[in-house]
Amino acid sequence: MVEIRPAYNEDIKDIQQLLVASWRHGYDGIIPEEKLRNLTTDPTEFYPEERFDKKRTDSELIYLVGAIEGKVVGIVNVCSGSHNTQEFVPDNAVQIRSLYVHPDVWRDGVGTQLVTNSLQHVDGYPTVVVECLEMNCRGRKFYSSLEFKEYDSRTIDLYGQSLNTVILYQQLDE
Repeated sequence: MVEIRPAYNEDIKDIQQLLVASWRHGYDGIIPEEKLRNLTTDPTEFYPEERFDKKRTDSELIYLVGAIEGKVVGIVNVCSGSHNTQEFVPDNAVQIRSLYVHPDVWRDGVGTQLVTNSLQHVDGYPTVVVECLEMNCRGRKFYSSLEFKEYDSRTIDLYGQSLNTVILYQQLDE
């Protein structure tokens, strides 16, 4: 059973480990292997505690974790406000800035529960937007299964590599 809850201070180590595992498996074949290994060698550098603390304390950010038997296996960040969202996000929308699930529990419903639960905390925004790497077929399929629709694309620089992304949206029930 997955417990969806706010992130706690003591979750940092689990979150750092799940981010490394998720990036290594999720972006394998998208980001060159050597670059991916170098980025994720030290989980505390890859996702510093200061970044975690900033996200947890920002009132315009929903930061939830999915935990199984006390161990964090997924995170979601939903942001509002121009200083938290990217330039393509309309003023009347929130953005899922990150959703990561440990590969050991992919396809077990953790990501769906995180997204569904986090969007229950969104008030006053009729739309949610997310950006996904074009080559991330797993991610695109996941968002499509939640009825997100692709509406735009762009090219980003990710650690010195140009990558195409797709931008998806979902209308929220008012």
